[in-house]
Amino acid sequence: MLIFSHVNMKIKFELNQLVEVSNKVKNHLSANVVLISGEMGAGKTTLIKQILSLLDIIDNVSSPTFSIINEYLTKNDQVIYHIDLYRIKSLNELEGIGLFEYLESGNLCFVEWGEAIENLIDLEFNKFIISKKNNSRIIENKMSFLKRLYYYSSGFVIGIIFLLFIFNGKRASCNYGPSARVLDNILSKELTLESNIDNLNNSDLIEIISNGRVIFNKSEPNNKPCGKYYIESESMDLIIINCKNEAIIKIK
Repeated sequence: MLIFSHVNMKIKFELNQLVEVSNKVKNHLSANVVLISGEMGAGKTTLIKQILSLLDIIDNVSSPTFSIINEYLTKNDQVIYHIDLYRIKSLNELEGIGLFEYLESGNLCFVEWGEAIENLIDLEFNKFIISKKNNSRIIENKMSFLKRLYYYSSGFVIGIIFLLFIFNGKRASCNYGPSARVLDNILSKELTLESNIDNLNNSDLIEIISNGRVIFNKSEPNNKPCGKYYIESESMDLIIINCKNEAIIKIK
């Protein structure tokens, strides 16, 4: 069974679901450097081979355990590197094979045993960890602390802005349609009640109009010089003559 979580992308899968999982991993790539970690035999090479096939590699794909770096070409002439750091034991060896030049080339680089260089590179990277659980595998997209902090703080800021939008009296609605725009336009004018009604003041009028709804099939917005609108609300219905600087209110 394929079990998928949206939190940092965590997938539990069987080996016969490798194609589907590889496609999900491919769709989660957001950087040119992709670090793949996991114990021996977890399936790092197998996963990368399957992702490479989804990326339309035209070369024969093989394990870079001994060559350390394999270079492949896609149908679109894009260069992709598959790197295996299992046999690398020191920083001097990394520099000797020109690893950092490959990573900084701007080409897509899949790096097995990527934890070996995680703290040595300043580049943006994706990190995936594969683990074994009985006959299943679990793959997780491990987001760095700074990246998590960035996303969570961005969400917090957006939430604060949204709350301020509400408290400022704006209509926090995903459907800010014609009715809301007409009501806002009316409320921007000087409100005049055509006849006095006991216990109805300007504040009451504003609340009634704010919570009302324009009945467009009864309204005459194109009347000159003032449009005519029918407003329905829970407490009462209104007829509003909407002029340039004044809105004259009649009780229906």
